[in-house]
Amino acid sequence: MNRNNSQIYNAQLFCFTIAFHRLTKLNCRNCRSPLDLHQPNQNQPDQFLYTCPGCDCWFLVQAIAGESHATVVQLPEMSEIRPPVPASDLTS
Repeated sequence: MNRNNSQIYNAQLFCFTIAFHRLTKLNCRNCRSPLDLHQPNQNQPDQFLYTCPGCDCWFLVQAIAGESHATVVQLPEMSEIRPPVPASDLTS
């Protein structure tokens, strides 16, 4: 990693645990829409992603076999973690 070009940004993360059996009917904590389930990496069956069709929120889930609860992290919007584009870049 080239540390000369790297920058650190802060973003708030909202995390919670949920009973494993409730993951099949998870609703968005922002708009209450039913979430769409995705399995982006078949090599990591204990990690998956929910997306909200109502407000476009993303939720990362870690569900370990044998556990009774899963950890859910609401991912921040890119605008919350990416620096704003300078006005000079928009005109070039």
